[in-house]
Amino acid sequence: MAKNIVQNTRKPIRRPNQMPPKKQNKEILHITTTGDRMKALICLVKRYSDSMADSGWTFHKKGIQIHSVDAGFVCMLEVTVGKDFFESYKSTKEFELGLEVNDLEKLREICALAGEQELTIRITENMDKFLLKYGNVNRNMDIPRNEITKAKGDSLTNVYNNSKVIGKIKMEEMRLFLRASATWDGDSERISTVEKKGKSFEMSTQIEEKLDEVVLDLNKAMDNKFKDKTLKILLLSKNLNTALKQMTPLTSSIVMRGNTDFPMMIMAKDRDPEDRLDFKEEINWWFMLAPRIESD
Repeated sequence: MAKNIVQNTRKPIRRPNQMPPKKQNKEILHITTTGDRMKALICLVKRYSDSMADSGWTFHKKGIQIHSVDAGFVCMLEVTVGKDFFESYKSTKEFELGLEVNDLEKLREICALAGEQELTIRITENMDKFLLKYGNVNRNMDIPRNEITKAKGDSLTNVYNNSKVIGKIKMEEMRLFLRASATWDGDSERISTVEKKGKSFEMSTQIEEKLDEVVLDLNKAMDNKFKDKTLKILLLSKNLNTALKQMTPLTSSIVMRGNTDFPMMIMAKDRDPEDRLDFKEEINWWFMLAPRIESD
């Protein structure tokens, strides 16, 4: 004789002190890379934020857009980092974070500890913490709620369209030039001059007033489009050194663009910043440095 099967349809009883189960906090960002690679990116941005106070990080599905500008709009930096820069990158929504110098330094310290190890960076939909992991170490860092300084309009595109390619220069040549002119430490207030003199095109730094100059011959690197143009741009060596020193780990050469009385623009690859959100390179940047104008 078959036994009667009674189905239990009663709902489970929740005790008075029993908490309801927590909802899963979904990830909106998941990055895998090495500590050293992430540190190089943070150092590139942090150096400018030391004087610019903050940086804006916008996380897109295709990559990260970073921008930083000083209050007087003398220096401006924009960086685009494509998905291929990382071992893996996934952002399920577009969002922006404002990171100040102290925030970047905390992240840099964690990346330095991770070193060559795999580093995982996660952010959940609460957007309250960076969740970082390397090896068996888990670190959490509060996400700040900072306002972000932005330039009005698209200053980078405007400067790009009013400039000409000076040339593509190897980083090694630039480093040797800056060391020879004793400005590589980044503390010098000497003036570096990028100038076309007749058929000669050179970059020079005066070591002592009215004394010797160290000259970098840019004729080999100079683009033919600039040969019939006049150019004289004066730049504070300190700001120029800062740019080049932080770019060194991320590229073997740079592209310089300029025009008389226009800011100098330094890029990893020559690309119109209007197309920057295409993320066509692993990493690219547009560093705009206003010239020092002197009367004749």
